[in-house]
Amino acid sequence: MKRKEEPERETLLNGKGHTFDLVSFLYHTRNLDFTTFAPGVEHPFYFAIDDDIFNLNYKFVGKEIKNIPGLGTFNTLKFVAKVVAGEVFKGKEELVIWVSDDRNKVPLLIESPIKVGRVTGRLSSFENLKFPLSSMIERSN
Repeated sequence: MKRKEEPERETLLNGKGHTFDLVSFLYHTRNLDFTTFAPGVEHPFYFAIDDDIFNLNYKFVGKEIKNIPGLGTFNTLKFVAKVVAGEVFKGKEELVIWVSDDRNKVPLLIESPIKVGRVTGRLSSFENLKFPLSSMIERSN
């Protein structure tokens, strides 16, 4: 782990149950059966960040038609997860994640408020998907 001006150091965390970082959490969601998820029901997970593990929750909000800048309009599955208070987040915000509503469940867009504004991450391109991207309604020009 390396933070700002501090020297690099090794960190070994003892995971609990399903422990994820942001990227592994996104890819974990690709294997979930959303037909069993009721909107608004919280699901616990452990989140590893920096040198600690936090017990957090995420919930499936529901289906939403969402414009993804630079890609187009998609049928999506929308999730929210609490963030951890620290240097970036106040701790009251929710990270919002939209994934394609098809068999690929591609992470399309991530948004979250931060202490000084908002952070956004979006998919800019895709190729070699296992299944057709049937969630795309309209491609951007």
